[in-house]
Amino acid sequence: MAGMETAGMDTTQLIRDFWDHAPGALGIYELTDSGLTLLALNDNYYRMIGADRTERTQYSAAVTSAIPPEDRAAMFGEIRAAIAEGRDADCRIRILRGDGEYGWFAAAVHPVKTAENTYRLYAVFADMTAMKKREDRRAGEAKRLEHIHEAFVEGLNRIHDAEYMLDLEEETYYAYGRSETFTPVSSQGTYADLYRVFVGSFPEGSLPREEFEHSLTKDEIRARLNDGSLYEYTYSRDMKDGTRKWYTLHMTAVRREAGDAPVRYIVICTTDVTDSIAAQQELQSRLEKDAAIIRKSSMDAYDFIAVIDCATQTIELRGGSWFNDHVPTPDNMRVLPYTALLDYIGKNYTQNPEAGKQFYEKFAISSIEKELETAPQAFFPFNFMDADKKERVKYKQFRFSWLDESHTRLLATRADVTSVMEKEQEANARLKDALTAAEAANRAKSDFLSRMSHDIRTPMNAIIGFSTLLLRNASDPEKVTDQSRKILSSSNHLLGLINDVLDMSKIETGEFQMTIHEFRLADTLSMIDDIIRPQMEKRQQTFDLYVSGIRHDAFLGDDQRLQQVLINILSNATKYTPAGGHIVLRVRSLPETSGQIETVSFAVSDTGRGMTKEYQQQIFEPFSREQLSGQESAQGTGLGMAITKNLVNMMGGTITLESELGVGSTFTVVLPLQLPDREKDYAFWTTHSLTHMLVVDDEEEVCRNVCETMEGTGVRMEYALSGEMSIHMLTNAAAEEDDFDVVLLDWKMPGMDGVETARAIRRVLPPEVLIIILTAYDYSAIEEEARAAGVDGFMSKPFFIQSFEKAIQDTGRIGEETEEASEEHEEREAASAAIAGLNILAAEDNELNAEILVEVMRLNGAEVTVEPNGEEVVKRFAHAAAGEFDLILMDVQMPVMNGYEATRAIRAIAGDTEFAEDKRREAAAIPIIAMTANAFSDDVQQALLSGMNAHVAKPLDVASLRKTIAGLRAER
Repeated sequence: MAGMETAGMDTTQLIRDFWDHAPGALGIYELTDSGLTLLALNDNYYRMIGADRTERTQYSAAVTSAIPPEDRAAMFGEIRAAIAEGRDADCRIRILRGDGEYGWFAAAVHPVKTAENTYRLYAVFADMTAMKKREDRRAGEAKRLEHIHEAFVEGLNRIHDAEYMLDLEEETYYAYGRSETFTPVSSQGTYADLYRVFVGSFPEGSLPREEFEHSLTKDEIRARLNDGSLYEYTYSRDMKDGTRKWYTLHMTAVRREAGDAPVRYIVICTTDVTDSIAAQQELQSRLEKDAAIIRKSSMDAYDFIAVIDCATQTIELRGGSWFNDHVPTPDNMRVLPYTALLDYIGKNYTQNPEAGKQFYEKFAISSIEKELETAPQAFFPFNFMDADKKERVKYKQFRFSWLDESHTRLLATRADVTSVMEKEQEANARLKDALTAAEAANRAKSDFLSRMSHDIRTPMNAIIGFSTLLLRNASDPEKVTDQSRKILSSSNHLLGLINDVLDMSKIETGEFQMTIHEFRLADTLSMIDDIIRPQMEKRQQTFDLYVSGIRHDAFLGDDQRLQQVLINILSNATKYTPAGGHIVLRVRSLPETSGQIETVSFAVSDTGRGMTKEYQQQIFEPFSREQLSGQESAQGTGLGMAITKNLVNMMGGTITLESELGVGSTFTVVLPLQLPDREKDYAFWTTHSLTHMLVVDDEEEVCRNVCETMEGTGVRMEYALSGEMSIHMLTNAAAEEDDFDVVLLDWKMPGMDGVETARAIRRVLPPEVLIIILTAYDYSAIEEEARAAGVDGFMSKPFFIQSFEKAIQDTGRIGEETEEASEEHEEREAASAAIAGLNILAAEDNELNAEILVEVMRLNGAEVTVEPNGEEVVKRFAHAAAGEFDLILMDVQMPVMNGYEATRAIRAIAGDTEFAEDKRREAAAIPIIAMTANAFSDDVQQALLSGMNAHVAKPLDVASLRKTIAGLRAER
């Protein structure tokens, strides 16, 4: 045993004597992947379990089978956890004794790693069977005290010495048991008699007597027990035979008078706990001795282990050496004044006098005590000069912790962490190099994405173009049309995502711009629902969309960016939520900040895997992804949430995250949405005498949201949570001549569904009552049956007032259109007629895109002449007769001459006198519309600066093109 002073004794014999005569039961085991192998057990172990010598071979062979399987599993789990955490294991196990019964034992296990990568386990055992039985008995006794009205009966079951009932009001007592220590004159009497017996059992001037005199006064008892709690007081006293016994005094209030009356009835029990206290003290003493043995086996991890006595300001070496590990510490230096040790180390092992002074100040006892005020352990790293090689620095780490509750003794250790620090420095250098490489790779990614943008978007143009042809050339079943529109919507969004990846560099440089225009929130949410719901249904997830309290239909903002933000969050929710999971989007209005702003909250919640707290701090950083152990790697660029965060910031909003690993996540986006410069018109409802409405849905949240949204319209709102309830409410209202004008009815409800409810309503109410189905599902399969049952119309969730007004208008059951609806109808008619009859000159270098363009325009009544590049377009226009073409669709990225150059060349004809006057006027005035996959705001601006009149994004959206052309023709 390195460094052990044996005073001439044989070390091996000394260890053997300690092994044979140690007061504890000791064992040594080998832990491998295949299990536990016994190496040695001392005689005390066999005496502890009651096995004689003839049985020792049997017990040695069955080292683990003598332990029950459930205890065995817990023991191995604790040992492996202790190895992983670098600590000693503390096990509580049952072991089969020689008498065939299981006993309870405490085992303190110290693992030491061997050269063969196994672990040697040094274990100290203590028999805790008696203490465990007492703990179990006391636990059972405590449980029987749960009901206060049975406290007296239960008190009799749990006492061990004596019991008394005390009436503080009458100042009397009644004794239910007799104590050999506290015996009143009779079984009942006055409280003064009992008080004298209790207090008189202690000698005059003794501390317990003084405490009893205070704690047994009526006022003190009432102060302690007035809240109904149990008061216990444990004390010791010296008996006449010279022994010391321990007692616990229990006091509890049995019954309270009505009101705030003070406590009256008290049960007092005294219990002899001498054996329990003695067993605890013996076990604690043995565990402390055993722990000291185990601590010595850990010296290979430290330079030294020492104890500081704060009262005497001395330090005692308990293991190792003050000096280098190969230099032993003389006996006369094992106990030193603490300041002397600091002086010695500061002068001989620090780099210079200033470093020595810093060492002295840092390791002063007062500095250590200050650090331990806020932490259970204090760590102090410090650099030392190597005594042999002055140029080499060694890194040491000191650790201090209190050894006692009175804070008079400190445990001090010093470990050499030089190799660890050097490896960390090397790792940091490698990380720095890796960071530089990553930054270069990041720049390369941005450059690559910028160069590849046009090539990525070209095939998308074909997908969406043929989707448009499918809409026009299909045999026109509504279901095919609806699905085709969804394909178109999803493809447009996919293209938008590609744009957003490229936006990232512009966002980071502050060059990104928002496109502000008026949009309807209902349309945006409907498009989101069309895109995201099929994905969730494919993954067997449920999706709910709730809207509540939204006071306006139209807002000013960039709806494409809003859509992108929400789909990014919802897509992540879908990706990280398992099959059968639930995802909810809640949209609600928050208090307005001004008359021109409505603050709207968009909260997406899921029951997915959640996130660690560490990753929640990184989720909005570019290219960040979390890989959890045992789970599949996340797919994607890692840019989605970074883009989302930046877009929300640019819209003046905030995004917050709440997540719990294994439970789910909630992202909340709060945006201040600007209102258009027009007042909201609620005259629709009074104009058409729609003043009383019933909402029927089995989800109360949906009903409340609809009612909240309709506030301010003047319509009285009520709701029912089932079809049966709605029939009852409608019948009662009719009987009271307070009929409902509109019934908004959910389709899928438990019990009586929407169609059955509509059929029942029509049997009892006049046909004037409008019935509208509100659903999140495709209703085409039941539309014919529903109309036959009396349903007037349909609308999709979520509920918006303007969508509801349109659904009512579409029934044909009310009067003429409102002025706003009429204007919208006229705008649609004008847009539809905008393309018909036009002769268009187009520049498109991609043959497939050109074919799609010609076919789509022909289906809309227009003729198109296509040229492959800008130069050919200029030539074709220059040689055409004035008025031959009505407008020009100009691609931007083309070979030979791009769209900007071609536009400038056409506009230049206006000043060229070689051309006729009417041709020059046409060159200046003919509408030229940019048609490009680049949809950034600065791309639009560049198109306008080159002389173009407008910009439409690829892939070509016919509705958008109609609207653009209609606007240009109206301006002319």
